[in-house]
Amino acid sequence: MAVSPEQVKVLLEWCITHNVVIDSRLHLRPGPTGIGVHSGRHLIHPHQTLVKIPKDSVLSVRNCSLAGSIPFAPYGLDAQLSLALALFVELLNGRQSRWYGYLQSLPNPLVDLPMFWDRRLGTNDDDCEDGSEALSWLSKTEVAKILDERTEHGSTKLDEVTRFYDQFAEPLLVRSRYSPTLMGFYRAFSLVSSRAFLVDAYHGLSMVPIADAFNHVIEHHVHLESDYGVCPECGSLQECPHDREDGGARESTDVEHDRDHDLFYEMVSNTAIPPHTEVYNTYGEELTNAQLLTQYGFILDVDENDRLSWSLDAVLQFFPSGDAEHLMEKTRRISSLLSEEASTYAQSDLTYHDPTKNITFCINDEGKVSHQLWALLFSLATQSLCETQIHETLRSTLDFQLDLEDLEHDDDETESDGIANNLDQQDLNDDQHAPLDVLLSVARSVVVLCTARKRNSEKQGSAATDLNALIEELPEGRTRTRLAVSILLSERSILDCCEAGWTALLNSAGRLGYNSRPGG
Repeated sequence: MAVSPEQVKVLLEWCITHNVVIDSRLHLRPGPTGIGVHSGRHLIHPHQTLVKIPKDSVLSVRNCSLAGSIPFAPYGLDAQLSLALALFVELLNGRQSRWYGYLQSLPNPLVDLPMFWDRRLGTNDDDCEDGSEALSWLSKTEVAKILDERTEHGSTKLDEVTRFYDQFAEPLLVRSRYSPTLMGFYRAFSLVSSRAFLVDAYHGLSMVPIADAFNHVIEHHVHLESDYGVCPECGSLQECPHDREDGGARESTDVEHDRDHDLFYEMVSNTAIPPHTEVYNTYGEELTNAQLLTQYGFILDVDENDRLSWSLDAVLQFFPSGDAEHLMEKTRRISSLLSEEASTYAQSDLTYHDPTKNITFCINDEGKVSHQLWALLFSLATQSLCETQIHETLRSTLDFQLDLEDLEHDDDETESDGIANNLDQQDLNDDQHAPLDVLLSVARSVVVLCTARKRNSEKQGSAATDLNALIEELPEGRTRTRLAVSILLSERSILDCCEAGWTALLNSAGRLGYNSRPGG
Protein backbone atom coordinates (compact mmCIF):
# COMPACT_ATOMS: atom_id res chain seq x y z
CA MET A 1 0.00 0.00 0.00
CA ALA A 2 2.99 2.32 0.48
CA VAL A 3 3.60 4.88 -2.29
CA SER A 4 7.11 5.97 -3.22
CA PRO A 5 8.34 9.50 -4.04
CA GLU A 6 8.98 8.30 -7.59
CA GLN A 7 5.32 7.33 -7.99
CA VAL A 8 4.25 10.78 -6.79
CA LYS A 9 6.64 12.36 -9.29
CA VAL A 10 5.18 10.31 -12.16
CA LEU A 11 1.66 11.27 -11.06
CA LEU A 12 2.51 14.98 -11.01
CA GLU A 13 4.09 14.75 -14.45
CA TRP A 14 0.92 13.08 -15.71
CA CYS A 15 -1.14 15.91 -14.19
CA ILE A 16 0.89 18.50 -16.09
CA THR A 17 0.47 16.60 -19.35
CA HIS A 18 -3.29 16.30 -18.85
CA ASN A 19 -3.85 19.87 -17.62
CA VAL A 20 -4.76 18.96 -14.05
CA VAL A 21 -3.99 22.18 -12.16
CA ILE A 22 -2.93 21.89 -8.51
CA ASP A 23 -2.59 25.04 -6.40
CA SER A 24 1.05 25.70 -5.50
CA ARG A 25 0.08 25.90 -1.83
CA LEU A 26 -0.72 22.17 -1.85
CA HIS A 27 1.83 19.36 -1.75
CA LEU A 28 1.35 15.66 -2.46
CA ARG A 29 3.31 13.43 -0.09
CA PRO A 30 3.85 9.67 -0.19
CA GLY A 31 3.02 7.65 2.89
CA PRO A 32 2.67 4.10 4.21
CA THR A 33 -1.01 3.91 3.23
CA GLY A 34 -0.94 5.99 0.04
CA ILE A 35 -0.71 9.62 -0.98
CA GLY A 36 -1.76 12.48 1.29
CA VAL A 37 -2.33 16.14 0.45
CA HIS A 38 -0.75 18.78 2.70
CA SER A 39 -0.75 22.55 2.90
CA GLY A 40 2.48 24.54 2.71
CA ARG A 41 3.55 27.54 4.76
CA HIS A 42 0.63 29.77 3.76
CA LEU A 43 -2.88 29.95 5.21
CA ILE A 44 -5.51 28.97 2.64
CA HIS A 45 -8.79 30.85 2.90
CA PRO A 46 -12.27 29.38 2.33
CA HIS A 47 -13.85 29.28 -1.13
CA GLN A 48 -10.52 28.88 -2.94
CA THR A 49 -10.33 26.62 -6.00
CA LEU A 50 -7.35 24.41 -5.17
CA VAL A 51 -7.50 21.75 -7.90
CA LYS A 52 -8.97 21.93 -11.41
CA ILE A 53 -9.50 18.54 -13.02
CA PRO A 54 -10.41 18.48 -16.73
CA LYS A 55 -13.51 16.39 -17.30
CA ASP A 56 -11.79 14.41 -20.03
CA SER A 57 -9.07 13.35 -17.57
CA VAL A 58 -11.40 11.37 -15.31
CA LEU A 59 -11.71 7.65 -15.97
CA SER A 60 -15.25 6.41 -16.51
CA VAL A 61 -17.30 3.89 -18.45
CA ARG A 62 -17.84 6.62 -21.07
CA ASN A 63 -14.19 7.08 -22.05
CA CYS A 64 -12.25 3.90 -21.21
CA SER A 65 -10.69 1.70 -23.87
CA LEU A 66 -13.80 -0.48 -24.05
CA ALA A 67 -16.32 2.35 -23.91
CA GLY A 68 -19.47 1.19 -25.66
CA SER A 69 -18.97 -2.42 -24.59
CA ILE A 70 -19.49 -1.81 -20.87
CA PRO A 71 -23.04 -1.00 -19.69
CA PHE A 72 -23.55 2.40 -18.07
CA ALA A 73 -25.33 2.45 -14.71
CA PRO A 74 -26.09 5.72 -12.93
CA TYR A 75 -25.52 4.56 -9.35
CA GLY A 76 -25.38 1.62 -6.96
CA LEU A 77 -23.57 -1.69 -7.20
CA ASP A 78 -24.15 -1.91 -10.96
CA ALA A 79 -22.30 1.39 -11.39
CA GLN A 80 -19.44 0.11 -9.22
CA LEU A 81 -19.14 -3.09 -11.24
CA SER A 82 -19.13 -1.29 -14.58
CA LEU A 83 -16.53 1.23 -13.43
CA ALA A 84 -14.43 -1.56 -11.93
CA LEU A 85 -14.35 -3.19 -15.37
CA ALA A 86 -13.45 0.11 -17.05
CA LEU A 87 -10.64 0.61 -14.54
CA PHE A 88 -9.48 -3.00 -14.89
CA VAL A 89 -9.17 -2.57 -18.65
CA GLU A 90 -6.85 0.39 -18.17
CA LEU A 91 -4.82 -1.43 -15.51
CA LEU A 92 -4.38 -4.28 -17.99
CA ASN A 93 -3.27 -1.77 -20.62
CA GLY A 94 -0.37 -0.83 -18.35
CA ARG A 95 1.92 1.80 -19.81
CA GLN A 96 -0.21 1.95 -22.94
CA SER A 97 -3.13 3.43 -21.00
CA ARG A 98 -3.49 7.19 -21.22
CA TRP A 99 -4.13 7.12 -17.46
CA TYR A 100 -0.93 5.19 -16.67
CA GLY A 101 0.70 8.04 -14.74
CA TYR A 102 -2.36 8.19 -12.51
CA LEU A 103 -2.95 4.44 -12.24
CA GLN A 104 0.61 3.65 -11.17
CA SER A 105 0.05 5.75 -8.03
CA LEU A 106 -2.95 3.70 -6.85
CA PRO A 107 -2.65 1.19 -3.98
CA ASN A 108 -1.41 -2.26 -4.95
CA PRO A 109 -2.47 -4.96 -4.21
CA LEU A 110 -6.17 -4.55 -3.51
CA VAL A 111 -7.56 -2.21 -0.87
CA ASP A 112 -7.97 -4.30 2.28
CA LEU A 113 -11.77 -4.35 2.61
CA PRO A 114 -13.51 -6.78 5.02
CA MET A 115 -15.46 -8.34 2.14
CA PHE A 116 -12.17 -9.98 1.06
CA TRP A 117 -10.94 -11.09 4.49
CA ASP A 118 -12.38 -14.60 4.40
CA ARG A 119 -10.73 -15.54 1.10
CA ARG A 120 -7.16 -16.47 0.27
CA LEU A 121 -6.41 -13.83 -2.32
CA GLY A 122 -2.74 -14.46 -2.87
CA THR A 123 -1.90 -13.14 0.60
CA ASN A 124 0.28 -14.94 3.13
CA ASP A 125 -0.98 -17.26 5.86
CA ASP A 126 -0.62 -14.57 8.53
CA ASP A 127 -2.97 -12.27 6.60
CA CYS A 128 -5.51 -15.06 6.20
CA GLU A 129 -5.34 -15.87 9.90
CA ASP A 130 -5.63 -12.17 10.74
CA GLY A 131 -8.69 -11.87 8.49
CA SER A 132 -10.42 -14.90 9.99
CA GLU A 133 -9.72 -13.66 13.51
CA ALA A 134 -11.01 -10.19 12.65
CA LEU A 135 -14.25 -11.52 11.18
CA SER A 136 -14.87 -13.62 14.29
CA TRP A 137 -14.70 -10.44 16.41
CA LEU A 138 -17.01 -8.64 13.99
CA SER A 139 -19.61 -11.40 13.72
CA LYS A 140 -22.34 -9.58 15.72
CA THR A 141 -21.43 -5.97 14.92
CA GLU A 142 -22.80 -3.36 12.51
CA VAL A 143 -19.98 -4.35 10.13
CA ALA A 144 -21.32 -7.91 9.96
CA LYS A 145 -24.79 -6.60 9.12
CA ILE A 146 -23.37 -4.72 6.13
CA LEU A 147 -21.31 -7.71 4.98
CA ASP A 148 -24.36 -9.98 5.28
CA GLU A 149 -26.65 -7.71 3.24
CA ARG A 150 -28.13 -9.43 0.20
CA THR A 151 -28.65 -8.08 -3.29
CA GLU A 152 -31.83 -8.57 -5.31
CA HIS A 153 -30.37 -11.93 -6.38
CA GLY A 154 -30.01 -13.04 -2.76
CA SER A 155 -26.22 -12.83 -2.96
CA THR A 156 -23.58 -11.04 -0.92
CA LYS A 157 -21.70 -8.19 -2.57
CA LEU A 158 -18.61 -10.36 -3.01
CA ASP A 159 -20.70 -13.06 -4.71
CA GLU A 160 -22.12 -10.40 -7.07
CA VAL A 161 -18.63 -9.12 -7.89
CA THR A 162 -17.45 -12.65 -8.64
CA ARG A 163 -20.53 -13.44 -10.74
CA PHE A 164 -20.14 -10.23 -12.77
CA TYR A 165 -16.53 -11.15 -13.49
CA ASP A 166 -17.31 -14.75 -14.45
CA GLN A 167 -20.38 -14.04 -16.58
CA PHE A 168 -19.54 -10.69 -18.20
CA ALA A 169 -16.13 -9.17 -17.51
CA GLU A 170 -13.87 -12.14 -18.21
CA PRO A 171 -15.60 -13.18 -21.48
CA LEU A 172 -15.50 -9.56 -22.74
CA LEU A 173 -11.84 -9.14 -21.84
CA VAL A 174 -10.81 -12.47 -23.36
CA ARG A 175 -12.63 -11.57 -26.60
CA SER A 176 -10.73 -8.28 -26.54
CA ARG A 177 -7.39 -10.17 -26.27
CA TYR A 178 -6.66 -9.37 -22.63
CA SER A 179 -5.47 -11.88 -20.01
CA PRO A 180 -7.59 -11.07 -16.97
CA THR A 181 -7.56 -12.63 -13.50
CA LEU A 182 -10.22 -12.62 -10.81
CA MET A 183 -7.69 -11.22 -8.34
CA GLY A 184 -7.01 -8.31 -10.68
CA PHE A 185 -10.71 -7.55 -10.96
CA TYR A 186 -11.08 -7.71 -7.18
CA ARG A 187 -8.35 -5.09 -6.93
CA ALA A 188 -10.14 -2.85 -9.45
CA PHE A 189 -13.41 -3.20 -7.53
CA SER A 190 -11.70 -2.37 -4.22
CA LEU A 191 -10.25 0.80 -5.79
CA VAL A 192 -13.67 1.84 -7.08
CA SER A 193 -15.28 1.16 -3.70
CA SER A 194 -12.71 3.24 -1.84
CA ARG A 195 -11.95 6.05 -4.31
CA ALA A 196 -14.68 6.70 -6.92
CA PHE A 197 -16.84 9.85 -7.11
CA LEU A 198 -20.29 10.36 -8.62
CA VAL A 199 -19.48 13.41 -10.75
CA ASP A 200 -22.36 14.08 -13.17
CA ALA A 201 -25.13 12.58 -15.28
CA TYR A 202 -22.76 11.80 -18.18
CA HIS A 203 -19.64 10.26 -16.63
CA GLY A 204 -21.54 8.97 -13.60
CA LEU A 205 -19.36 7.12 -11.12
CA SER A 206 -15.76 7.91 -12.03
CA MET A 207 -12.14 7.72 -10.95
CA VAL A 208 -11.05 11.32 -10.39
CA PRO A 209 -7.27 11.88 -10.30
CA ILE A 210 -5.97 14.02 -7.40
CA ALA A 211 -9.46 14.37 -5.91
CA ASP A 212 -9.05 10.83 -4.60
CA ALA A 213 -5.71 11.67 -2.96
CA PHE A 214 -7.41 13.66 -0.17
CA ASN A 215 -8.05 11.53 2.89
CA HIS A 216 -11.28 11.56 4.91
CA VAL A 217 -12.41 13.18 8.14
CA ILE A 218 -15.84 14.48 9.12
CA GLU A 219 -14.59 18.03 9.79
CA HIS A 220 -13.06 18.34 6.33
CA HIS A 221 -11.33 21.21 4.51
CA VAL A 222 -12.29 20.71 0.86
CA HIS A 223 -15.03 19.26 -1.31
CA LEU A 224 -15.48 18.28 -4.95
CA GLU A 225 -17.62 20.68 -6.96
CA SER A 226 -19.36 19.47 -10.09
CA ASP A 227 -22.63 20.19 -11.87
CA TYR A 228 -24.54 16.93 -11.97
CA GLY A 229 -27.17 18.22 -14.41
CA VAL A 230 -25.21 17.94 -17.64
CA CYS A 231 -26.50 16.33 -20.81
CA PRO A 232 -26.43 12.56 -20.20
CA GLU A 233 -25.69 11.99 -23.90
CA CYS A 234 -22.66 14.25 -24.42
CA GLY A 235 -21.85 15.76 -21.01
CA SER A 236 -22.43 19.38 -22.02
CA LEU A 237 -23.51 21.84 -19.35
CA GLN A 238 -24.64 24.33 -21.97
CA GLU A 239 -27.32 24.00 -24.64
CA CYS A 240 -26.62 21.15 -27.04
CA PRO A 241 -28.43 19.30 -29.86
CA HIS A 242 -29.74 16.72 -27.39
CA ASP A 243 -31.61 19.48 -25.55
CA ARG A 244 -33.45 20.42 -28.71
CA GLU A 245 -34.35 16.79 -29.31
CA ASP A 246 -35.89 16.77 -25.85
CA GLY A 247 -37.81 19.93 -26.64
CA GLY A 248 -36.05 22.14 -24.10
CA ALA A 249 -32.69 23.54 -23.14
CA ARG A 250 -30.88 24.13 -19.87
CA GLU A 251 -31.05 27.80 -19.02
CA SER A 252 -28.12 29.69 -17.54
CA THR A 253 -27.53 33.24 -16.40
CA ASP A 254 -23.77 32.83 -15.90
CA VAL A 255 -22.18 31.89 -19.21
CA GLU A 256 -18.60 32.31 -18.02
CA HIS A 257 -19.24 30.12 -14.97
CA ASP A 258 -20.87 27.44 -17.13
CA ARG A 259 -18.04 27.52 -19.66
CA ASP A 260 -15.51 26.85 -16.89
CA HIS A 261 -17.66 24.14 -15.29
CA ASP A 262 -18.20 22.60 -18.72
CA LEU A 263 -14.49 21.78 -18.78
CA PHE A 264 -13.46 21.09 -15.18
CA TYR A 265 -14.33 19.50 -11.87
CA GLU A 266 -12.90 21.47 -8.95
CA MET A 267 -11.68 20.84 -5.42
CA VAL A 268 -12.69 23.90 -3.39
CA SER A 269 -11.86 24.85 0.20
CA ASN A 270 -14.89 25.14 2.45
CA THR A 271 -12.98 26.32 5.52
CA ALA A 272 -9.67 27.95 6.35
CA ILE A 273 -6.74 25.53 6.03
CA PRO A 274 -3.85 26.18 8.45
CA PRO A 275 -0.26 26.00 7.22
CA HIS A 276 1.62 22.70 7.41
CA THR A 277 -1.39 20.45 7.91
CA GLU A 278 -2.93 17.53 6.05
CA VAL A 279 -5.84 18.66 3.90
CA TYR A 280 -8.93 16.47 4.15
CA ASN A 281 -11.99 15.81 2.04
CA THR A 282 -15.06 13.91 3.20
CA TYR A 283 -16.33 10.72 1.60
CA GLY A 284 -19.71 11.31 3.24
CA GLU A 285 -20.57 13.50 6.20
CA GLU A 286 -22.82 10.88 7.82
CA LEU A 287 -20.77 7.70 7.36
CA THR A 288 -20.40 5.45 10.40
CA ASN A 289 -17.18 3.60 11.18
CA ALA A 290 -18.87 0.39 10.05
CA GLN A 291 -19.55 1.98 6.66
CA LEU A 292 -16.05 3.46 6.44
CA LEU A 293 -14.46 0.09 7.15
CA THR A 294 -16.58 -1.87 4.67
CA GLN A 295 -16.37 0.70 1.86
CA TYR A 296 -12.95 2.30 2.38
CA GLY A 297 -10.94 -0.02 4.62
CA PHE A 298 -10.30 2.31 7.56
CA ILE A 299 -12.01 3.75 10.64
CA LEU A 300 -11.81 7.02 12.57
CA ASP A 301 -10.65 7.15 16.19
CA VAL A 302 -13.95 8.85 17.04
CA ASP A 303 -16.94 8.88 14.68
CA GLU A 304 -19.88 11.01 15.77
CA ASN A 305 -22.06 9.22 13.20
CA ASP A 306 -21.75 5.80 14.83
CA ARG A 307 -24.97 4.09 15.78
CA LEU A 308 -26.20 0.62 16.70
CA SER A 309 -29.37 -0.62 15.08
CA TRP A 310 -31.98 -3.32 15.58
CA SER A 311 -34.51 -4.74 13.16
CA LEU A 312 -38.09 -5.14 14.31
CA ASP A 313 -37.62 -8.91 14.48
CA ALA A 314 -34.49 -8.48 16.60
CA VAL A 315 -36.40 -6.36 19.13
CA LEU A 316 -39.40 -8.69 19.21
CA GLN A 317 -37.17 -11.65 20.12
CA PHE A 318 -37.15 -10.27 23.66
CA PHE A 319 -40.67 -8.91 24.07
CA PRO A 320 -44.06 -10.54 23.41
CA SER A 321 -46.31 -8.83 20.91
CA GLY A 322 -49.38 -9.54 18.87
CA ASP A 323 -49.69 -8.57 15.23
CA ALA A 324 -46.29 -7.22 14.11
CA GLU A 325 -47.85 -5.26 11.26
CA HIS A 326 -50.31 -3.57 13.63
CA LEU A 327 -47.44 -2.87 16.03
CA MET A 328 -45.41 -1.17 13.29
CA GLU A 329 -48.37 0.97 12.27
CA LYS A 330 -48.83 2.04 15.87
CA THR A 331 -45.09 2.74 16.17
CA ARG A 332 -45.24 4.99 13.12
CA ARG A 333 -48.09 6.97 14.67
CA ILE A 334 -46.20 7.30 17.95
CA SER A 335 -43.07 8.38 16.07
CA SER A 336 -45.09 11.07 14.32
CA LEU A 337 -46.47 12.29 17.64
CA LEU A 338 -42.95 12.32 19.09
CA SER A 339 -41.76 14.45 16.20
CA GLU A 340 -44.39 16.98 17.23
CA GLU A 341 -42.98 16.84 20.77
CA ALA A 342 -39.37 17.17 19.60
CA SER A 343 -38.81 20.35 21.59
CA THR A 344 -39.82 18.50 24.75
CA TYR A 345 -37.42 15.59 24.55
CA ALA A 346 -34.64 17.71 23.07
CA GLN A 347 -33.91 18.31 26.76
CA SER A 348 -33.39 14.58 27.33
CA ASP A 349 -30.00 12.95 27.83
CA LEU A 350 -31.47 9.54 27.03
CA THR A 351 -33.34 10.05 23.76
CA TYR A 352 -32.86 11.99 20.53
CA HIS A 353 -34.84 12.83 17.43
CA ASP A 354 -33.63 10.87 14.41
CA PRO A 355 -34.37 13.00 11.32
CA THR A 356 -34.25 10.08 8.88
CA LYS A 357 -37.51 9.37 7.09
CA ASN A 358 -37.19 5.63 7.53
CA ILE A 359 -38.08 3.96 10.80
CA THR A 360 -34.71 3.41 12.48
CA PHE A 361 -34.46 1.51 15.74
CA CYS A 362 -31.06 2.60 16.95
CA ILE A 363 -28.78 4.11 19.59
CA ASN A 364 -26.42 6.92 18.58
CA ASP A 365 -22.77 7.48 19.47
CA GLU A 366 -23.74 9.18 22.74
CA GLY A 367 -25.80 6.20 23.85
CA LYS A 368 -29.10 7.97 23.22
CA VAL A 369 -32.15 6.04 22.01
CA SER A 370 -33.70 7.15 18.72
CA HIS A 371 -37.26 8.41 18.98
CA GLN A 372 -38.33 5.54 16.71
CA LEU A 373 -36.89 2.89 19.04
CA TRP A 374 -38.45 4.70 22.01
CA ALA A 375 -41.77 4.72 20.13
CA LEU A 376 -41.54 0.97 19.50
CA LEU A 377 -40.84 0.21 23.15
CA PHE A 378 -43.64 2.58 24.19
CA SER A 379 -45.98 0.76 21.78
CA LEU A 380 -45.03 -2.58 23.31
CA ALA A 381 -45.68 -1.23 26.80
CA THR A 382 -49.13 0.10 25.86
CA GLN A 383 -50.50 -2.71 23.71
CA SER A 384 -53.87 -2.82 25.50
CA LEU A 385 -54.36 0.95 25.60
CA CYS A 386 -57.18 2.29 23.49
CA GLU A 387 -56.27 4.81 20.80
CA THR A 388 -57.87 7.75 22.62
CA GLN A 389 -55.53 7.29 25.60
CA ILE A 390 -52.30 7.20 23.61
CA HIS A 391 -51.60 10.91 23.23
CA GLU A 392 -52.21 11.80 26.88
CA THR A 393 -50.19 8.82 28.11
CA LEU A 394 -47.38 9.69 25.72
CA ARG A 395 -47.07 13.24 26.97
CA SER A 396 -47.23 12.18 30.62
CA THR A 397 -44.61 9.49 30.05
CA LEU A 398 -42.25 12.05 28.50
CA ASP A 399 -42.81 14.38 31.45
CA PHE A 400 -42.02 11.58 33.90
CA GLN A 401 -38.84 10.74 32.00
CA LEU A 402 -37.57 14.32 32.07
CA ASP A 403 -38.42 14.67 35.77
CA LEU A 404 -36.52 11.51 36.66
CA GLU A 405 -33.56 12.58 34.53
CA ASP A 406 -33.51 15.91 36.37
CA LEU A 407 -33.64 14.08 39.68
CA GLU A 408 -30.64 11.96 38.74
CA HIS A 409 -28.60 15.00 37.74
CA ASP A 410 -29.58 17.30 40.61
CA ASP A 411 -27.59 16.90 43.82
CA ASP A 412 -29.46 19.72 45.55
CA GLU A 413 -31.71 18.13 48.19
CA THR A 414 -34.32 20.89 48.02
CA GLU A 415 -34.56 20.62 44.25
CA SER A 416 -34.78 16.83 44.51
CA ASP A 417 -37.64 17.13 46.99
CA GLY A 418 -39.41 19.49 44.59
CA ILE A 419 -39.12 17.03 41.74
CA ALA A 420 -40.32 14.22 43.99
CA ASN A 421 -43.35 16.26 45.02
CA ASN A 422 -44.08 16.95 41.36
CA LEU A 423 -44.02 13.24 40.69
CA ASP A 424 -46.27 12.60 43.68
CA GLN A 425 -48.86 14.96 42.25
CA GLN A 426 -49.09 13.02 38.99
CA ASP A 427 -52.17 10.92 38.39
CA LEU A 428 -50.82 7.48 39.36
CA ASN A 429 -53.95 5.35 39.29
CA ASP A 430 -54.01 1.59 39.53
CA ASP A 431 -54.15 1.13 35.76
CA GLN A 432 -51.17 -0.98 34.67
CA HIS A 433 -50.64 1.51 31.86
CA ALA A 434 -50.17 4.50 34.14
CA PRO A 435 -47.50 6.68 32.53
CA LEU A 436 -44.85 5.92 35.13
CA ASP A 437 -45.34 2.18 34.65
CA VAL A 438 -45.01 2.68 30.90
CA LEU A 439 -41.78 4.63 31.37
CA LEU A 440 -40.29 1.98 33.65
CA SER A 441 -41.22 -0.66 31.08
CA VAL A 442 -39.48 1.32 28.34
CA ALA A 443 -36.40 1.76 30.54
CA ARG A 444 -36.18 -1.93 31.39
CA SER A 445 -36.62 -2.82 27.72
CA VAL A 446 -33.70 -0.59 26.74
CA VAL A 447 -31.52 -2.24 29.39
CA VAL A 448 -32.54 -5.69 28.12
CA LEU A 449 -31.61 -4.76 24.54
CA CYS A 450 -28.23 -3.38 25.60
CA THR A 451 -27.24 -6.30 27.83
CA ALA A 452 -28.38 -8.85 25.25
CA ARG A 453 -26.49 -7.06 22.47
CA LYS A 454 -23.30 -7.04 24.54
CA ARG A 455 -23.69 -10.68 25.45
CA ASN A 456 -24.39 -11.73 21.85
CA SER A 457 -21.44 -9.72 20.52
CA GLU A 458 -18.94 -11.67 22.59
CA LYS A 459 -16.61 -13.87 20.61
CA GLN A 460 -16.78 -17.43 21.93
CA GLY A 461 -14.55 -17.75 24.97
CA SER A 462 -13.90 -14.01 25.20
CA ALA A 463 -16.42 -12.96 27.85
CA ALA A 464 -13.73 -11.85 30.31
CA THR A 465 -11.42 -10.34 27.68
CA ASP A 466 -10.21 -6.78 28.26
CA LEU A 467 -10.54 -5.37 24.74
CA ASN A 468 -8.31 -2.36 25.45
CA ALA A 469 -5.55 -4.64 26.69
CA LEU A 470 -6.06 -6.96 23.72
CA ILE A 471 -5.54 -4.09 21.26
CA GLU A 472 -2.33 -3.10 23.05
CA GLU A 473 -1.01 -6.66 22.96
CA LEU A 474 -1.78 -7.40 19.30
CA PRO A 475 1.31 -7.90 17.09
CA GLU A 476 1.96 -5.05 14.67
CA GLY A 477 0.95 -7.12 11.65
CA ARG A 478 -2.54 -7.88 12.98
CA THR A 479 -4.07 -4.81 11.35
CA ARG A 480 -7.41 -6.43 10.54
CA THR A 481 -7.92 -7.78 14.05
CA ARG A 482 -7.01 -4.40 15.52
CA LEU A 483 -9.64 -2.71 13.35
CA ALA A 484 -12.25 -5.32 14.27
CA VAL A 485 -11.63 -5.15 18.02
CA SER A 486 -11.69 -1.34 17.83
CA ILE A 487 -15.13 -1.50 16.20
CA LEU A 488 -16.39 -3.90 18.87
CA LEU A 489 -14.90 -1.80 21.67
CA SER A 490 -16.66 1.30 20.34
CA GLU A 491 -20.00 -0.52 20.10
CA ARG A 492 -19.69 -1.85 23.64
CA SER A 493 -18.88 1.63 24.89
CA ILE A 494 -22.08 2.95 23.31
CA LEU A 495 -24.10 0.13 24.86
CA ASP A 496 -22.52 0.69 28.27
CA CYS A 497 -23.36 4.39 28.12
CA CYS A 498 -26.96 3.73 27.09
CA GLU A 499 -27.48 1.01 29.69
CA ALA A 500 -26.00 3.18 32.45
CA GLY A 501 -28.31 6.09 31.64
CA TRP A 502 -31.51 4.05 31.72
CA THR A 503 -30.38 2.09 34.79
CA ALA A 504 -29.82 5.40 36.57
CA LEU A 505 -33.37 6.43 35.67
CA LEU A 506 -34.72 3.19 37.13
CA ASN A 507 -32.67 3.75 40.27
CA SER A 508 -34.04 7.27 40.61
CA ALA A 509 -37.58 5.91 40.44
CA GLY A 510 -36.68 3.25 42.99
CA ARG A 511 -35.27 5.78 45.45
CA LEU A 512 -38.60 7.61 45.32
CA GLY A 513 -40.41 4.38 46.04
CA TYR A 514 -41.87 4.00 42.55
CA ASN A 515 -41.91 0.55 41.03
CA SER A 516 -44.15 -0.92 38.38
CA ARG A 517 -47.35 -2.27 39.82
CA PRO A 518 -48.24 -5.89 39.08
CA GLY A 519 -48.84 -6.29 35.39
CA GLY A 520 -46.79 -3.13 34.57
